[in-house]
Amino acid sequence: MMQENPTGGSVHQWASAYSPLSPSSKVQAIKALNTLKPTKIKLFPSLPKVIFMVDREVKVPSSLDSAYSLGIHVVVTELAKAKQYTPLMLFTVANMFHLHKEGYLLKKTKSSINVTIHHLLDLSQFEAEETTDALTWQEAWQCKISWLAEVAEPVIHEHWSWHFSTLLKDEAIHNNFKAILSFDIRMHSCYAAQPFQHDECDWQVHLQVVIYDVVKEELWNSPLVRTITPLHAMSPMMHQPHTSHCFSEFKEETTVKGKRTYTKML
Repeated sequence: MMQENPTGGSVHQWASAYSPLSPSSKVQAIKALNTLKPTKIKLFPSLPKVIFMVDREVKVPSSLDSAYSLGIHVVVTELAKAKQYTPLMLFTVANMFHLHKEGYLLKKTKSSINVTIHHLLDLSQFEAEETTDALTWQEAWQCKISWLAEVAEPVIHEHWSWHFSTLLKDEAIHNNFKAILSFDIRMHSCYAAQPFQHDECDWQVHLQVVIYDVVKEELWNSPLVRTITPLHAMSPMMHQPHTSHCFSEFKEETTVKGKRTYTKML
């Protein structure tokens, strides 16, 4: 048996109910039927796929206040021109802002360099490079690389860019930043004292030496190592096995003239 179409059945039922109605009732039924018709959906135009367009951009004025543009301050350039060391701390955003806002209040020192008198920035007013953290170090380096692109020859800028990017990729930057920072400061101070040509092989050797020295220093300064008495400080008798694992205390007896006579165990 074929199942009746639900839609067709509804229409048939509506026609059967409509036929016996009076004319006025039929008019009311038609009005009620019209109210049940689905309303037309308003079609909205599709949104554009491109939202950010070039024609909406405006040109930024070039005459910005130098205190907020955070360019490299002239006192840093003066240090470089006088062939003096320019520590990385001068290139942090915080210190550059400090220089631009209060540079005229900062102390300067009078220095005679190659028979020329210079009034240079007193670096003791800034924090030591050794105290910087990894994020501040990277921030300062980005600023210094941009500065070197303006004041250094392309080859020199390329070498220091390689220096920074290579240190940034080194595993020690994560687990031994102290060694990276120590090596970086050493390279910069040496270059300021006497500019030298960069050699990648020599650079790698010096880096490994500094990492080794820093690790060795940290190892010997650790609390565990400090509790161990060096062998050269022990008496030969102390080298003998001791069942209690405690070293005896020895007292040296001397004569009036200071000549040793014997050693007594306490």
